[in-house]
Amino acid sequence: MKLIFSIILLMWIAVVAIISFFYPASNDALITNHQIVNFLIYGILSLFLMSRMQFEKRYSPQTVLSVTISAVIIFSGTIEIVREFYVQHSRLNIINFVINSFATVLVSVAYRKWIWNHMKQLIPVSFKKMDMTPALGYS
Repeated sequence: MKLIFSIILLMWIAVVAIISFFYPASNDALITNHQIVNFLIYGILSLFLMSRMQFEKRYSPQTVLSVTISAVIIFSGTIEIVREFYVQHSRLNIINFVINSFATVLVSVAYRKWIWNHMKQLIPVSFKKMDMTPALGYS
């Protein structure tokens, strides 16, 4: 299960990077379609990262929340800085960064508050903890 969530997370990180680099925002309006898309993709990235980290038993919910928020905000800032220096016809957009950060905080807090406990019920029990001897006919 961890592997599946890890693969989904890595694929989504690639999607976020591609959308961020190859579809630069226009700076004509305060809120553009690109920024709405950024809000959604960074919110989904936060959701996937929290879902993946929830499988790790050694992390408390507060640690997962703070690591998710910090990691996605740092990722967003790095994307904006790289766009400023390495992508032609693009420049650093503080509004994008603020919108991405807001989406991350909003989705992460909502996930922790409303989804966390439901996801814990969906996580399957490992086979090592299950006693299979009665089902196999052993006593």
